[in-house]
Amino acid sequence: MSNTFKKLQAQLRGSVGKAIADYAMIADGDHVMVCLSGGKDSYTLLDILLSLQRSAPVSFAITAVNLDQKQPGFPAHVLPKYLEDLGVRCRIIEQNTYAVVKRVIPEGKTCADCAPGCAAARCIDLPRRTA
Repeated sequence: MSNTFKKLQAQLRGSVGKAIADYAMIADGDHVMVCLSGGKDSYTLLDILLSLQRSAPVSFAITAVNLDQKQPGFPAHVLPKYLEDLGVRCRIIEQNTYAVVKRVIPEGKTCADCAPGCAAARCIDLPRRTA
């Protein structure tokens, strides 16, 4: 691991930890849902939260959530295996949004805006803080 990478990792972890503390985002006993889109940002957030979880002054659970949009050829087994290897609880929500996108979005265009909403709408049964 390069020194540049280690510095960036420490900076990101410090910034996220400070934001969580400054805004009281995570309290003892919370259950944090991390929506994994498959992109670098959501994987980075999961990695940072797992790191913070090991050293935080509060105890909190993490569940990774992914929307399986039923895109043809997508290797559906990869993400659950990765999360299992990390020891992270996961929930894969299967919803054929791919068919909807193909029907309503013009050829050559994409729609990433609906995926987070679909995931959040389906995960309201995760335990959460009420205060």
